[in-house]
Amino acid sequence: MKGLEFTVAEIPEGDLVIHELQISPSDIGLMGEDFKTVSPVHSHIQFLRRNQNIYTKAQFSTSLVVECRRCIESLETEIVADVELQFCQVDDPEKMDPRLIDAGERHYSSDVIDLSEDACQGLVLEIPVWPLCSESCKGLCASCGTNLNTNNCDCHDASESSSPFSALSDLWSEKMEDKHRL
Repeated sequence: MKGLEFTVAEIPEGDLVIHELQISPSDIGLMGEDFKTVSPVHSHIQFLRRNQNIYTKAQFSTSLVVECRRCIESLETEIVADVELQFCQVDDPEKMDPRLIDAGERHYSSDVIDLSEDACQGLVLEIPVWPLCSESCKGLCASCGTNLNTNNCDCHDASESSSPFSALSDLWSEKMEDKHRL
């Protein structure tokens, strides 16, 4: 057994087989530019075999460092992916129906089942799209780039009062006054 590859012959008929593994994120291809993995991928995998069908229920988890989208500070977050699959033996993988893959059914033709791609895809789907260090994160000053969570800046107050859209507010006030005079 290498990484998340399992030999079908080692999964006995009718028995629930449980594997607890820790593997390197690079072993399943979990790499990206927007995050850095900081712990191994922990996996809890259950197999149940009926004839040549193998039912799999697995949970994969790891910790990542990502950037807050408001203040660009690094933060650590844990992601967890639950995966349920059914593997069916086929003689010719070329003739299988691709619609069944979307339904969670996988096919195998050799004596090995590999969960690496499913683990990677499941974990990637759990990476936060818009990570925040906190819901109340104030972000960065648009003028000077100061992190407003830790420091105050003078240009922050000035930029609110001298917004490029403040002239529209004045126009709206004038128009409303003219309307009430008529």
